[in-house]
Amino acid sequence: MPDVRSLIETANKKGLTLFLVEDKVKVKAPQELDPETQALIQELRSHKEEIRSMLAQAAPPCWNCGATMTEARDIYGEAVPACWGCAKWA
Repeated sequence: MPDVRSLIETANKKGLTLFLVEDKVKVKAPQELDPETQALIQELRSHKEEIRSMLAQAAPPCWNCGATMTEARDIYGEAVPACWGCAKWA
């Protein structure tokens, strides 16, 4: 069984965004879902309590290094979590 952090990392690499709406985990996809991505979403659903817990934290841990992430803005002005420790090595 994969680690929840690695599942979230895989989802992010595929362009999926996970967020909470009224204590429910939601997934935003920028494109049509291929069968592999649909399978990933099913796997995420089986871990929804763990994902909800991670997303509900005030400052979520980095899924790569575990450090506390900070809020940054993407090019569209939307808030996104960022790990500056990992960003300087990317």
